[in-house]
Amino acid sequence: MVISPVPGRVILVRTAGGLYSKLRILSYYKGMPETPTAESEARYILFEYVIQRDGSRSFE
Repeated sequence: MVISPVPGRVILVRTAGGLYSKLRILSYYKGMPETPTAESEARYILFEYVIQRDGSRSFE
């Protein structure tokens, strides 16, 4: 089994402080291989995120 992120999918998170953040998972494997296999070293989640510091849910 191979885990692959869904292109274009983002996750919206509300922080404990009431701010909003969006994150996008880029890879689940060490080294971010372009084509992971069942032998790829797993559980190395690579992601990028943005925090909306003004408290709104609007991201541009």
